[in-house]
Amino acid sequence: MKSMTKLMVVAMLLVAALVVAPAAAARTIETNGTTVFIGEKNVNLDKIFGYTTVDYTKYVPNGTLVFYSSTTGSTADRSGTIEKTVPVGNTSKFELTTTDFGSLYGQWYAFKKGADDLTALSKANGSILVQKPVLDLDVKLAKIKETYTDSVNGKTVTRSSNISFELEHNLGTETKKPFTVDIEVTTPSGGKLTTFGNNDVPLKGLELTGQKNVTTDYSDAIDLKGLDPGTYTAIAKWPSTSDFYDKGYNSNTVTFEILTKAIAISSNKDSVVRGNNFVVTITGESKADYWVFVKDASVGTDAYPEMVKGQPGVNTSIVTTGGMIDLSYGYTPSEYTLPTSLAKVSGKNVTNTVALVGTKADGTRTIEFKTTDKTDDRQFTIRVQELKDSSKYDDVKVRVEEGDVTITASGTGVYYIGEEITLSGTCTDNKNNVFLFLTGPNPSRRWCQLDRAG
Repeated sequence: MKSMTKLMVVAMLLVAALVVAPAAAARTIETNGTTVFIGEKNVNLDKIFGYTTVDYTKYVPNGTLVFYSSTTGSTADRSGTIEKTVPVGNTSKFELTTTDFGSLYGQWYAFKKGADDLTALSKANGSILVQKPVLDLDVKLAKIKETYTDSVNGKTVTRSSNISFELEHNLGTETKKPFTVDIEVTTPSGGKLTTFGNNDVPLKGLELTGQKNVTTDYSDAIDLKGLDPGTYTAIAKWPSTSDFYDKGYNSNTVTFEILTKAIAISSNKDSVVRGNNFVVTITGESKADYWVFVKDASVGTDAYPEMVKGQPGVNTSIVTTGGMIDLSYGYTPSEYTLPTSLAKVSGKNVTNTVALVGTKADGTRTIEFKTTDKTDDRQFTIRVQELKDSSKYDDVKVRVEEGDVTITASGTGVYYIGEEITLSGTCTDNKNNVFLFLTGPNPSRRWCQLDRAG
């Protein structure tokens, strides 16, 4: 009696397991040239092999798939050089394995059992296109109902940003019942999520149609507000009910870092000899505009470091020839708070010392400044400031210094009459000529002009 009870319990558990984890529905291929993917199970190829009706009480439909390395001839007498054949024991339930197909992707021709000539393509009953399932995942900056082209994979975003996951794939051929995948996000603390964002965007069971899909089909974007700062990773995975599950066909992994960023500015140099350039980097929100300017130092027009013209994302043309701020190209002064400490001479803004700077998708932008031999020898303050709130800013200080002229003589410093003396030195103050003066009892020539190479 106890044995019978145990058997009944085991049987019930088996039935429950079958109910909980049903097998994936098989595909029926009805049209020649349809794409079938490595890893698919129980694919019905009856019609491709020419079996219009199947009577399993009498026979099991079977045949051979053939891949040709090359073909010759016209349609009627076309023949091929066989590279590989794959036996199909049951055309109603066929599994495409890596062992059988390897990397031989492309057209495979179907022949019924007993075909007398597998080299004659005209005798094939049909064909399928065999491909490897490919998923390519990216994470992009987004807003509601719109995804930008800017990828933030491997970059940083702020919690005020929105993102979308984008999948490029080759699995959109099945229109009756699309393939589905799950995007799994790993949090900085190691948690695994298939619902993500402050607005709980679902990432499970995403249907693959066409060639490219974006999470939630552009109807929403993932809101990062309130999420923990740190590095997140994401991967598109085949669910356990899929034929491709655990076969190495998951997507690549993408990463992005969520920062709680304050507006910031830094310089690649604390000091620079005038005549040389330096670069500052601002950090703020993704795809946002900021004021960047040299603060007023009460020096002449040519004495300020200037932003190099033509830099992407750096609009220096906002200062008119009259020295006024011009926002007529799309902004109005009422929208933004104009900086109050801009570099000015005689009440006019100094050209190329102020710009509207737009950050990239990662929230950063670099701006190059140039100096000349007219740039004042002093410390300058460069500021980044929010457009609508002048209390939010950051400064960096860069000192511009005069260059030096140095000279040294070869040897010990004691020389005999007639002996050659080699003089060498540097000049970091200008890019032109240097004058070498000689003093002594012979006034015939007391100076000479050296070029930069000399």
